[in-house]
Amino acid sequence: MSLFVGNLESDMKTKLLDLLLFSEKRKNLIILLHNGPRTLTEIKQSLSVTSPGIIPQIRMLEQRNIVNQEGKLYLLTDKGRLLYEHLYPLIKIIDIIEKNENFIDTHDISIIPEHLLKRFHELGDCMMNELNLEELYEPHNLFLQELSQSNWIKGVTPVFRPSWPDMFLELALSGKEVSLILTQDVYKRAETEYTNSINEFLNLNNVKIFIYNNELKFSMIVTNCYFSITLFFKDGGYDFQRDWVSLDPSAISWGTDMLKYLLHNSHKV
Repeated sequence: MSLFVGNLESDMKTKLLDLLLFSEKRKNLIILLHNGPRTLTEIKQSLSVTSPGIIPQIRMLEQRNIVNQEGKLYLLTDKGRLLYEHLYPLIKIIDIIEKNENFIDTHDISIIPEHLLKRFHELGDCMMNELNLEELYEPHNLFLQELSQSNWIKGVTPVFRPSWPDMFLELALSGKEVSLILTQDVYKRAETEYTNSINEFLNLNNVKIFIYNNELKFSMIVTNCYFSITLFFKDGGYDFQRDWVSLDPSAISWGTDMLKYLLHNSHKV
């Protein structure tokens, strides 16, 4: 009897997993309804589906008490909200991996601390920005555009780019709050080769420079409207050509928490 019950429960769990994961329409409907109740018309418009295409999916979710109808509105039940909280991170991390599988396979993400690796799905709809070889040593257009529109800028880097000292000085002089975490080697090079820029930078009240006390294995820029991270290859080389970019608030929050983590092992100049 216990074996039968165990098999039945396992079968029900499998069916629930199938119900949630193996239909784009059902997944998208749950995500949509998490943001609030919707009428059938609103559902069709938001998901670009027809009545015959979505109504059977709604009925399947109603049968498992995941979605409920109140008048003309469809909404998630308590069970539906609970499932969403655990389903959404899985959907997003699968989406991130599928879109960037080769990048993840060839780059070192072991440097990401465990508590932030568990939140990796928060990078959201990140996109790969790839530079042409002739652009490698200059900031790309999206990077410059987003930084110029930002109120504050926080960055971390283990590599030196000749354009950065004057670029960050110009941003700071325009009134933006700038905070940078550098390796000792990067700071020494900037201080030696761009002495005037660094001195002027440090004399401003809206800037901070920190030196990270350990080895850094990635670069990152976070602003109030932009997130970008550049990783090393697994063979140890820095990838000057590709970075991950996201404009999602969740990615900005993730990046901000990564910077806070690094600051625990940094000292201010």
